[in-house]
Amino acid sequence: MTSQRKSTPDVTSKELLEKTGISRATLNNYIKMGMLPKPVVKIPGSGTTRAKRIGYFPEWVVSRVHRIQRMKREGMSMGLIVGEMTEGREDNGRNEVRDTGPERPDGQPVPGRQGLTADERDRRAEPDDSLSSTKPPERPRRHPLPERKTGLNLDLDSIRAPAYLLNYNFEIEWINESAEEQLFHSDVRSIRIADDRNIFRLFFRWEFQKNMKNWEEMVRIHLALVKERHGVEYLSKIYEGISQGEAGFLEKCFEKITVSPAGVVRRTSVRVRCSDGSEKLYSVYVTFFREGIFFIFEYEDAILEGISDLLKDRAAVIKDLISLKMPTMIPFCVLVADLQDSCRICTELPPEEYFEIVNDMWKALEETYRKYYGIYGKHVGDGMVYYFLKKGDSRYLVNALSCALEIKERMVEFSQKWKVRKQWFNTLYLNIGLNEGEEYFSTVRGSTGLEFTALGDTINCAARLSGLARYGSIFATKNLVNKMAEKDWKQFRMGICKTGHEGPVFIENVYSRVIDLLDEDHREQGKLLDIGTLPVTEVTARIGCGG
Repeated sequence: MTSQRKSTPDVTSKELLEKTGISRATLNNYIKMGMLPKPVVKIPGSGTTRAKRIGYFPEWVVSRVHRIQRMKREGMSMGLIVGEMTEGREDNGRNEVRDTGPERPDGQPVPGRQGLTADERDRRAEPDDSLSSTKPPERPRRHPLPERKTGLNLDLDSIRAPAYLLNYNFEIEWINESAEEQLFHSDVRSIRIADDRNIFRLFFRWEFQKNMKNWEEMVRIHLALVKERHGVEYLSKIYEGISQGEAGFLEKCFEKITVSPAGVVRRTSVRVRCSDGSEKLYSVYVTFFREGIFFIFEYEDAILEGISDLLKDRAAVIKDLISLKMPTMIPFCVLVADLQDSCRICTELPPEEYFEIVNDMWKALEETYRKYYGIYGKHVGDGMVYYFLKKGDSRYLVNALSCALEIKERMVEFSQKWKVRKQWFNTLYLNIGLNEGEEYFSTVRGSTGLEFTALGDTINCAARLSGLARYGSIFATKNLVNKMAEKDWKQFRMGICKTGHEGPVFIENVYSRVIDLLDEDHREQGKLLDIGTLPVTEVTARIGCGG
């Protein structure tokens, strides 16, 4: 009578995670590496779960995971483990491959392991306490396998380990869900004020300190980066509202910290002690970009061998990070400039010459925007937008007004150049509108790449004012001027041109409603009526450098 082989029962993915203690991200990585088979998706039995479909694995997969864990504890590299698990075996684990098994430190095989099938070795793969010591034993192999490329191509979406991007004010600009849940224990992405996302402010929050018992370790890792760029005096103003106690704690840590060796990509380790008594060991990758500092906290039991390749493609990484930056509520000044009579000029010129004028104009002005720290927003035809952000004590409003006045001067030279070239009487003017506000600021993907943009009425008002301006004039809102310190706005000549009995008269330091500046036949009157009651002033010159 022939005995029938008993079918191997299945385990659900949830049961597999519970029995082995690995995370779902690690399980997915093991499957990607070919060390575990893909689950068979089935409809569960009635009443067992609310899920409509569940992934099932063969029962031997539990032993396979235990074996992987044991190999890692014995000090094997991940490349060798992958080779051991995949070389000459089928994904279902049923191939009969004979092996003498692991050997003891004296080079002899472990008793009872010779001649076992892959299934039997997996089922018997349990930690051997008899070989334990303070140092993991070396594990000689009969046929050493070369390191294998895993083919795991990481990108930002596939990284399940905690990761985030800091700017050089040490504010979080991008963070993934794993970092929120495992490190900060709070919804960082819901914080819209950049200063409130300062990494050290978050370290001092009770949610962080309650869940991470050795939170000071995280402070020291990040404080070493501060020490590379700043002196100890910087700590008292590292974020707005820092208390004396917090600043004092940072200063004590600062004195003891040794600056890390220079390098574009660095790696360190940190052991996190959780409130429930458990510990997690992370390898921390720190990568430096012009736009900020990128952190990845690699799990101890995860396979993230693609990290090095990911970080080598620095241009792609930072492009993705910038495109994913969280919208931030931030004070800024926006400058909108439009080429006057652009439709008429476009009609008069061949298309190639018109586009040459526009491109030549932006090229001639690009240096001016950089000089005053303007951030490129977008070009819409012959119009453009630039942002001037408030950062700390930055004089962003002075920079915006100074930039606008320098544009006006450069356009005189630019227009003269084209008058000589074309032998025409057209004068080229850029009409400028300026406004200040606090709006959500982030990036969007445009047809030509990433563009910075702001949402809200601030930019709309500035765009309307550029339509009000004529012959290269510059109009700014009263709101903008009121945000400037007295010593700053006194550097500029501003006011309104009034028409009296003896002709136009420029009255300094006054404002006017937009509607009172409109002619009855003003072409843009319909659009400008939307801001008809907005008080504005014209900026005509810079007259000094305030103290």
